[in-house]
Amino acid sequence: HRETIFGVTFSECGQFCASASQDSTICIWHVPTNALLAQLKEHSKDYECLRVAWASKRWANETLVRADGFEHLLASSGADGVVKLWACADPLAKKNEWKCVYTLDHSALAIRKKEKNATSSKEEKTQDDAADSNSKKDDDKPQTYTLQFIDHWQAFSQTRTQNAFLMTSSDEFIHIWEIVTKHPEHSIELVENDKIRMMPDEISLKEVMSLHFDSLEGQGFGVTVCTVTESGLPLPPPPNGSSLADGEASAFGGPRNPNNKVFVFDAMYCKANGLLGAALSDGSLRLINGRG
Repeated sequence: HRETIFGVTFSECGQFCASASQDSTICIWHVPTNALLAQLKEHSKDYECLRVAWASKRWANETLVRADGFEHLLASSGADGVVKLWACADPLAKKNEWKCVYTLDHSALAIRKKEKNATSSKEEKTQDDAADSNSKKDDDKPQTYTLQFIDHWQAFSQTRTQNAFLMTSSDEFIHIWEIVTKHPEHSIELVENDKIRMMPDEISLKEVMSLHFDSLEGQGFGVTVCTVTESGLPLPPPPNGSSLADGEASAFGGPRNPNNKVFVFDAMYCKANGLLGAALSDGSLRLINGRG
């Protein structure tokens, strides 16, 4: 890598490692030989790559994408809110082509469009104002610091046949996604031990739910279940942050977050206890009961 490394993940077999860097690339490494196998460069060069996550075999099996070319599945996220899914048949093959099979842009979510429509923009600006505006636009990108493949979400164990999800974050939200596949005709075939293999023609991500975080003083300790992509659970209002008296120094946030808005910096789901932990910019760690 040419710059700082922000994220690292291992394949389930332990043979491969992937790293995410400030140089906007994802590198795939062979652990036993320390060899660089591939470098993924489809993220925007204007934004660093923040996180990378390797899917387990169980996750791939449960989402019915365990087919030719999908033996290895990887997710990566950038500081512009873009998440990419990558697939490869064999990282050690001479033609170890990692293909980007889906791109999720958190900037296009309903909550981002709502905020954008509520903000008036001025068309006539001086060159200095335009440069300052571009800087603000960069800061407004919903950076994605959370990225995890979840093999089994206990809250849905009684109601769903598919419990494998991808967890991401944007601003003050955590998002839970399930994979959706489209199959061409005659795409189902029998393999060893009469198992069914699905040959996907196209895959995408569909929102299961989102979690919105606000000040601890809010209802439910500032955690609200909602949806951000379609009608259903209503979107919450913009976060208020912590209330500070006039002249009081900022409790957290610094110059890039003067209003003390709550942002998700990391999150992790634990299968053993069914808890989802979210690390937030206000210095709090929220634990959500993922058992339902």
